[in-house]
Amino acid sequence: MHRKNQPILRCSFLNPLGFYLMLTLVATSQIFCRLSPRSFFPTPIPTQTHTPSPSATSTRTPTLLPTFTPTFTPTATPTLTPTAVWLVSPETPIPASFPILDLGTASLASAITEYRIPPLVDFKWHPTQFLLAGATNYSIYLIDPYNPQNQTIISVDQGLATFDFSPSGKWLVTGHRFGENVENFYGNVQVWLAPNFPRVAFFGDNRAVNQIQYTADGSSVAIAYSTVADAENAIQFRDAISWEILSTIRTGNLVSMAISSNGKALITIPDRYSIKVWDLEKETVSYSLPTSFSGAANCLAISPDNSLFATGHYDGSIILWDLEKGERLRSMQGSGVIESLAFSPNGQLLASGTSYHSTIIQIWSVASGEKLRDLEGHLRGVNFVAFAANGQLLASASYDGTIWLWGVRP
Repeated sequence: MHRKNQPILRCSFLNPLGFYLMLTLVATSQIFCRLSPRSFFPTPIPTQTHTPSPSATSTRTPTLLPTFTPTFTPTATPTLTPTAVWLVSPETPIPASFPILDLGTASLASAITEYRIPPLVDFKWHPTQFLLAGATNYSIYLIDPYNPQNQTIISVDQGLATFDFSPSGKWLVTGHRFGENVENFYGNVQVWLAPNFPRVAFFGDNRAVNQIQYTADGSSVAIAYSTVADAENAIQFRDAISWEILSTIRTGNLVSMAISSNGKALITIPDRYSIKVWDLEKETVSYSLPTSFSGAANCLAISPDNSLFATGHYDGSIILWDLEKGERLRSMQGSGVIESLAFSPNGQLLASGTSYHSTIIQIWSVASGEKLRDLEGHLRGVNFVAFAANGQLLASASYDGTIWLWGVRP
């Protein structure tokens, strides 16, 4: 039982004793919080939710078949031996015989050998011996392909422009031209006797000599003269024994001439823009064939049987003509200016030499006009081509100072 009027102790912030009690309590709790590793007020721990791992899906891996890796056995690469430019070197004798050049073998022709001499003004085969004859402006070289190191050089006067052997090979006739310009040109004809070739005759003239050709029977020699006076340009025929003048055909300016082997026809290129065929018995023009400016004629050749002739032109064309009728038979297109032409002895082939941006020799079928072979080797234009009498080889001479032999290698 409480007593009346007994004071009651109250815990109040207004009471000094209560204030100190409260302050002591707060300080004690702060010290406890700092010293204790645990938070005075417990921190809630999050509940972890367990997420089950997905079950691995079973993927079927296909079974691979074993891969076959081929084993390569290296094949030995054959060593190719390049075809030699020449069959034999220039100092070596050529084989004794070759296949004849004809329609069946022409495509197989290649270089046989080469000979180096000064650039030539005229070139041909010797008529009776297996010799190449090439003329510079002061000498004639005779080359034996069977003994090329033993060359014969026939020294003649300066100004040599053309030459020809008699069909028997006994006589050599040379034509010369002199002078520094056209107005002062003059010339002469000289006759030489084989085998030592002393000079036995001399004929001077106030005209230059352009070309010389024996007739096939050897009875006469045709000499083409040229001068600035057109009326004086002519072909003079002389007797091959007495050297007397037999006849004169005034042709006007003359570029090239050829006489048929039967002695009946003379073909001339008088001014490059026309071709004339003459009847030698009548000494008259049988017919004329005009040419164009771009297709001016430059050279010609007559077939061995005298049935046709070929002309070579500046535009690269080669035209075959019927000799009797003057009809154009066919034409071929060469690779450059046609500088030289020659028929094979069997008449099946026609060889052409080119110049001006081309140094190729081409062999053609006379019957069809088909090109059978290109022969390359000369470094400059080919101004002469000639078949050997046996038909086995083709010879060519170039402005580069070389003579090449071509044939089918045995």
